[in-house]
Amino acid sequence: QMRISGAYGLVVMTSPSHLTRLLGENDLFKYIKIIELSGINIDHKKQVTSALKNYLNYIGWNIDKTKSLEYFKLLMGRYSIAYYKKQIYQIRKFLVYIGINLINDIKLPSDTINLYLQIIYITYKDYIYNIEKYNERDII
Repeated sequence: QMRISGAYGLVVMTSPSHLTRLLGENDLFKYIKIIELSGINIDHKKQVTSALKNYLNYIGWNIDKTKSLEYFKLLMGRYSIAYYKKQIYQIRKFLVYIGINLINDIKLPSDTINLYLQIIYITYKDYIYNIEKYNERDII
């Protein structure tokens, strides 16, 4: 089913059968068991499981491109780029595992430079320089 909306004639596909798939807890369980075999640690396993459960709960365990894009937009608006990219990466790996290449065409944003850490580093260098300078004056 297709509908055309807006002044630009945007074509929106509403639930075509090839873009949806109903999943169950067993699909997630099997995937987690497979990635455990790669030797991931327990913390990483928990992070992956949490990321996937949050996604699947949001979309109602029914893989749907429109709902998935809503979820990604929500993540992007609430969290850092690094967190957003990690979540998308895990979701993408899961979807590929279950045979759905739903989000492979999503281009992720580039990483931002963490200016805060650079400023702290520069400030720290200045601090050390000033301490050394102070000690030199103290000696003379």
